[in-house]
Amino acid sequence: MVEKRKKTESYLMRIILVLTLIIILSCSNKKYNETLSNHFNTEQINDFETINDFFISEALNGSKSNYKKEFQEFLEDKMFNGYDSFLKKIDFNKQKELYTTISKSSFDELWEFCKSRNRNKETFKSICPRQEQNTKFRSYLKELSKSNDFAKLCLKTIDDNGDYYMLPIQHYLNVNFESMDLESLDNQFIIAVFYLSENDSAKRVEKWTD
Repeated sequence: MVEKRKKTESYLMRIILVLTLIIILSCSNKKYNETLSNHFNTEQINDFETINDFFISEALNGSKSNYKKEFQEFLEDKMFNGYDSFLKKIDFNKQKELYTTISKSSFDELWEFCKSRNRNKETFKSICPRQEQNTKFRSYLKELSKSNDFAKLCLKTIDDNGDYYMLPIQHYLNVNFESMDLESLDNQFIIAVFYLSENDSAKRVEKWTD
C-alpha cells in the first residue's frame, strides 16, 4: 500500500513538473513575442527571427546564449576602433542574400528604397524605413513604447529623421547598456534592424533610376 502511494506521488510530481515547465516556457515566449504577434503574421515573425539570427551570426560571433557579452564587445569595438570596425563585421553580399530569403511582405514592413542625393547632387538609391505613418512596424514600436524606452527612442528617431539614424540609438545603447534587457527578442530585433540598415546605407552603391 505504501509502495503504491509512493508511485502515485512520484507520478503526480512528474505531471506537476511538466506542467510547470510548460507554463514557464509559455510565459517566456509570451513576454517576448506577444507584441510582435499583435501586429505581424507568423511568416513575418519567422522572417524577423531570421534577420536577428543573421545579425548575431555576422556581428556577434553567432552567440545567442552570450548575446549581452558579445554585444558589449561589439559596442566597445565600434567605440574604440571606429566606424570601420563595424563595417568589417557584416558582409554586405550576405546581407543582400538575406533579403532574398525573407518574404516581400516582411521586407516591405521594415524597408523601402529611397531617392537620395550626394554633395554633387547626383541621385542614388538608399535604404530607409517605409515612409507611411501607419506601418505595422511603427504601430509595433508604439505599443512597445508604453513600457520600453528604447523602442520609444527608436520610434522617435524614425519619425524625426525619416530613416534609421544611428547616432541617438548608439548613444542610448552605450549609456543604458547595463540596464537594458538584452534577452528580449524585441530589443534584439530592433537592434538588428537598425544596424543592418546602417550597414546597407554605408555600402550600397547604386544609381537611382526613375
